Amino acid sequence: GTPWWKTFVEMDPAPYLEEVKVPFLGLYGTKDLQVDPAQNVAPLKTALENSKSTYDIKVFENKNHLFQNTTTGRIDEYGEIEETISEDVLEYMTNWILEL
Repeated sequence: GTPWWKTFVEMDPAPYLEEVKVPFLGLYGTKDLQVDPAQNVAPLKTALENSKSTYDIKVFENKNHLFQNTTTGRIDEYGEIEETISEDVLEYMTNWILEL
């Protein structure tokens, strides 16, 4: 019930995303239980299409919110996974940056 939480829940990011003027990379994991790609990819794409930005949106299979390979995607699994971030995600990010 804090003012920050109220703003966070009620804020529509689309108007801000439409103002982006630099290359934008949006990454998601199919097993992210905090930011569901099924709910977020389409609105992100729509907002970025209205921007002056080039963009790339990529959804990684079997990755959690931290872009770790995961079985369940549950938060309590984070500490059990030795991987900090998946190598394929790092490679994708690196290649995206190098292509700018």
